[in-house]
Amino acid sequence: MNYKGYIPENNLIHLHHLPDLTALQSLYRQKSFLYNLCATLVENTEFIPVEQSTKTKVLHKILLYVDQNYSTDCTLKVIAKQLQYDYAYLSKLFVHMTNMTFTEYLNHYRTSQACYLLKNSEQSISEIANNCGYNNLRSFNRNFKRITNVSPRRYREEHRDETVGT
Repeated sequence: MNYKGYIPENNLIHLHHLPDLTALQSLYRQKSFLYNLCATLVENTEFIPVEQSTKTKVLHKILLYVDQNYSTDCTLKVIAKQLQYDYAYLSKLFVHMTNMTFTEYLNHYRTSQACYLLKNSEQSISEIANNCGYNNLRSFNRNFKRITNVSPRRYREEHRDETVGT
């Protein structure tokens, strides 16, 4: 079954014993653990179709737009024009449904993409900043450090060894 558009009727899983999370050192062990949890959930509950409100559908369109356009000049004003909605309405809707401003979300999203590239590519920090939608290296460094508490260079140094052996 394709579970897109469905949610578990009962989203509780009763574990007989707590897993040893310290044993999940590699990415493969982490994924295996998560897939096992999903399999347990699928085996122990029914799935029902998601009833999405118009507001939820609009939010999904905004998030999808960010996913596809974060590396460009991605603003809520551009999205509002693209989706043919009032900018002020989308701004209030976004804050109401996510508890963060659109700009906060975009900066977090771009930072998560930058983290991935810092760990998994040899691109320079300025290339990564540019590829993640920042045309100003100072803004990239400031936002990255505010969100992760370390500079991009330090992040790369601290996480470079993580990808080896996973």
